[in-house]
This record gives sequence, structure tokens and C-alpha cells, in this order.
Amino acid sequence: MMKIRIINVISVIFLCIVSIAFITTQLYNDNIRLISKINNSFFNDESVYFRVAKDHLSFYDMKGTLSDGTLLYNFLSDEQDIRGVMFQGKIEYPRLISGSFFSESDFDGKSKKAVIGKGIETIEINGDRYYDYNGEKYKVIGIIGYNWKTRLDKTVFLSMNENIVFSNIQYVVSAKTTDDNFKLLSNEDVYGKSTVVPRTNPGILSITNTGKSIDITTTLFMLIMFFNAFILIYFLTDNLHDEIVIMKINGISNTNIFKHFLANYSFLCLISILIGTVTVSLIACIKHFFSFLPIIKSDIFLLIFFGFVVCYSIINAIQQINSIKPGGVD
Repeated sequence: MMKIRIINVISVIFLCIVSIAFITTQLYNDNIRLISKINNSFFNDESVYFRVAKDHLSFYDMKGTLSDGTLLYNFLSDEQDIRGVMFQGKIEYPRLISGSFFSESDFDGKSKKAVIGKGIETIEINGDRYYDYNGEKYKVIGIIGYNWKTRLDKTVFLSMNENIVFSNIQYVVSAKTTDDNFKLLSNEDVYGKSTVVPRTNPGILSITNTGKSIDITTTLFMLIMFFNAFILIYFLTDNLHDEIVIMKINGISNTNIFKHFLANYSFLCLISILIGTVTVSLIACIKHFFSFLPIIKSDIFLLIFFGFVVCYSIINAIQQINSIKPGGVD
């Protein structure tokens, strides 16, 4: 077991600070991206707003133009955020409080299902909840919302069908790339000569141009923190000279020396990451911005980074005194 030394305690405290700073930064960036998506009404940056130039649209022909990862909306109201939705493949959608989001099988041209914000009123029929759109009942299969008030609380998503495919309203295509978006629009047999219109909600981070500034600032901050962590770990292992000499004199192989110190210093790093993770998780839960995935990704990155630095530093310390032979000192 590693002896409890002041330098080890100080090291754990500093590595805890690094862990807390990194995990908090990742959670912060994750929430910034989420806020941006909410402000963008969950349209990605490549989304294209357009109006069709065809008097009659075929739901089935429109469905055939969707490529993998493409989501197609149409705005059904000028006063409320009511959208028809149809997609192909895996897409990103808002957080669900209950129920589920649509599946591709819901887009058969006839299905009438709804996913609504938590602030939307519904009616109950035979124990099920329904949303009334122009006299037609759409069964509510999911409710979206967050721990704070957002515009999505008043949003209604309806499974697109033959009854809500109109030619005199605005559409939005949100595909993986801009090329995929314009490929869909170029299909004149289905949409006619479509007209691209300016985006109505470019997002607060785009307007203020703070998105890139945040990324640059946090990147520089974390580079400084990780550089200091590297120096600290390297300094700790650089002071192992006397211990390594004694171990080599007693005939202990380089492999066993490496394993011994790797176990000890990996333990310090693990304790630091654990304390940092628990601390950030508790604060995040209290402040209602906890997110499991960024924390797991952060922990994995920290384990890899600390592990690499520890291995490199120990190997370097052993190589510095590689001329020591069992039974004596040169």
C-alpha cells in the first residue's frame, strides 16, 4: 500500500480540481448546446426553410425523397408552434418526460399521433389523451419538456399524413448535410421549384457569435489544467529515483517495478476522478443540469489521460536509472 504523504494528499486535491473543472466544463458545454437546440426549436444548423411551388403535394412522394437521417417539418399554424413531422432513419428529438417519440412506422399516410409539450392542453377519450387539430383527434404518445420553461412547452408535433400535407405553408428540411437538404429541394417532380426562405430562428448563440468564443475559452482553460496535471504527475514519479534504485538492488525486475508504481498512482488518479465526479454530480442535480452521458465521457477521458501520463512518467523514471544492476550501484 502507498504511504499517506502530504505530497500525495496535495496531488489528490489538485487532480480532484482538474477532474471537477473538466467534468463541469463538459456539462456546461452540453447545456449550452441544449439551450441552442431549444432556441433553434431543434432544427440543426444545416436546416433549410422553404416553400414549395406545386399546387398538390403527395405525402408518399415526399416520403420517398427522405434520405437516412433526414427530418421534414411543416408549420401548420402562424400563431402556435404546431408542426407536421416525418423522418427517415435516426434523428435527434427533444427530451421526453413520458411516453415515446414517433417511429418510422407512424408515417404511413394515415396515422394520427402527437408528441406535445408539457404545457399543451389535451382531451381524454376512453382513458387516452388526444390533441385536437382542426377537429381531428391525434393520440398523444409522448410529452416533451425540461426542468425549466422553454418554447418547446407549447410545441405540438403531429405525425405527418395525407391530411396535413399542404402546399401553401412553410417547410423545413433538416438532414445530415447541407447537400442532402438541397438534394431534396431539387426534386421538382415532388416539390416543384421550391423557394428557400431566410431562417426565422437562427439561435441566440449565432446572433451573439458567442458559440465559438465559448469553445475557444474552455479549450484554452482545459489545456492549461491538463498541462499542470501532467507536470504534477511527472514531478511525483520523478521523485521515485531512490525507491526504484533500492528495488533494482533487491533484484526486482523493471516490469514488477512498473506494475507496483502503476497500481499506486492509478489509485490516486481513480480516487481523484471519483471524488470529482461525485461532487459535480451532486451540484448538477441540485442545480437541475445533470446529464449522465457527458459525465461518463468525461470520466473515460480522464482515466485515459491520467493513465497515459502515469505510464509515461513511470517508464521514464525507470529508464533514467536503467544502468543499475542487481546487487550493486554503478
